[in-house]
Amino acid sequence: MLVPLGTIGAVLATVSVVLTCGIVAAGRDEVGLPVAGWLVGTLLSLAAGFSDLRPTLFSIAGGVTMAVFIVVALLIRRNGLRRVVRGH
Repeated sequence: MLVPLGTIGAVLATVSVVLTCGIVAAGRDEVGLPVAGWLVGTLLSLAAGFSDLRPTLFSIAGGVTMAVFIVVALLIRRNGLRRVVRGH
């Protein structure tokens, strides 16, 4: 049984998003390789997008989640948690 290319891409993109969020949560900034893995996974899921759009949607949703997580983590790191929560 063969696994569809889009599913492999979506899994690769999802694993890369989880790794990137873990790296950022740990306070590190070396996210180049996991982000590259997300890009490759998204491209693979797009290659099979003509037959099924669900893998592409999962990859794109993972990218949006990763971007929001990184922005929030950088805001917290820069301004401190209390200042971000209060909005002052």
